[in-house]
Amino acid sequence: MVSKKYYDALKETERVARLVLRDGGLKRAYRMIGHYKFYYDKESILATMSGCNMRCSYCLWEDKYLWPRKRAKVGEFLSPEEAFKRVEKASGEHGYRRVRITGGEPTIGWKHTRRLARLLLDAGYEVVLETNGILPAYRDDIVDDIAGLDGMQVRVSIKASTPRSFRLITGVESKYMHAPLETVKRLVRRGVDPERIRVAIMLSFDDPRDVIRTVLLLKEIDERIAENVEGEIMYFYWPTIWRAEKGVIKINPKPFDYPWEDDHEIPEPYYVF
Repeated sequence: MVSKKYYDALKETERVARLVLRDGGLKRAYRMIGHYKFYYDKESILATMSGCNMRCSYCLWEDKYLWPRKRAKVGEFLSPEEAFKRVEKASGEHGYRRVRITGGEPTIGWKHTRRLARLLLDAGYEVVLETNGILPAYRDDIVDDIAGLDGMQVRVSIKASTPRSFRLITGVESKYMHAPLETVKRLVRRGVDPERIRVAIMLSFDDPRDVIRTVLLLKEIDERIAENVEGEIMYFYWPTIWRAEKGVIKINPKPFDYPWEDDHEIPEPYYVF
């Protein structure tokens, strides 16, 4: 049964943090660290953390991790140094020097994530932090630290382009819908090079005209960020189809059949869930 309750993302952060953090936040729960051949970026090592402050309807892990059950599976707890050693091992096996710190939501337990990112950067890895943009919109320390982690790229994921679809897709109150845009804005104001910022927008649910409005809002922040938008489309696996049939979400099976404005081309499908 799908709950009709929408969650406060910041309160959900606190609940999830109690489940996925140990030792004062130095140890973080991980689902996996290694190469995943079905991920869109096939030349990266993934440091995939458990726990998110959203409950996206299309998330592969939504039914397995961190729902309020007595026996929630949270993964393996690692320190930043232990996680770094796992990355080194995977990198040696596959030869890849790009690491995506992903999840879940890596900004939950930021002390751990910041330390891991620094270890990776100092070792010469190309590092990409993937985030839903909720916490950086409210926490100056995260924005300041990202600015200081010179060389790290940030990939902000926009899940929806209307308040209604945001609620239905993420399970989070619609007041948080603009947090990813606010995160992008704050990073630019803090002096982060726009070339270090990537924004991904989900295309599989909203009317393309609404997606266009989101792209135009990004253009107001910085044209370079808008020009580099990545389009995400959803892979149809059974949990998503089930929710769609229940009316929880409506899937646009052909999100690229609509024209953009004259001078705005639709982002190419780049990242498939």
